[in-house]
Amino acid sequence: MTPLTNQQRRALARRAHALKPRITVGRAGLSDALIAQLRQALAKTPLLKVRIDGVDRDAADAIAAEMAERIPAALVGRIGFVVTLYQPAVDAAIDDETDSAADGG
Repeated sequence: MTPLTNQQRRALARRAHALKPRITVGRAGLSDALIAQLRQALAKTPLLKVRIDGVDRDAADAIAAEMAERIPAALVGRIGFVVTLYQPAVDAAIDDETDSAADGG
C-alpha cells in the first residue's frame, strides 16, 4: 500500500473523528481470525477505528504497525489506545483503471 501524504492523513483523521471503535484487540493480540475480521470490516468501509486493550503505549504502537502491515492498510493515526486504519475500496481502484483504459490512457 502506498504511504499516505500528510494532507491525506489529516483529511482521513477528520473523517474518522466521529467514528466509534468497531473492533477491539484484546490481550490475546493479533490472531489470524482477528486479522480476517479486520479485513472484512475494511471491505465494507474504508475507514475503521480499532481499540487496543490491555497493553502499554509502546506495545499499542507495535500492534498498530503489525496490524497495518498484515491487513494491509494505511495507519492513519493512533490517539491513546484507538487506532485508525484506512484501506481504499478495491472497486474504486478497479473503476479508476477502467476509466483510464476507456480514455485511451
